Amino acid sequence: MGDLSSLEASIPGVSDAVIQLDMPIIGISSSQIRRLTAEGLSVRYLVPDEVREYIAEQKLYGGPAHGI
Repeated sequence: MGDLSSLEASIPGVSDAVIQLDMPIIGISSSQIRRLTAEGLSVRYLVPDEVREYIAEQKLYGGPAHGI
């Protein structure tokens, strides 16, 4: 995680709105999500269910909804 004190120095009060989480870093990019969706492949477990549902409902990225 980045240095919150440096951010606080640049933007006073920001630390009140930040929640730090200790979790593993996973190598997923938005480009990968768009590509998988466009190819009709599932992005389950790569994005939250709500995001996956929104992508399908809005027919984003031109992919068939069945793979999502």
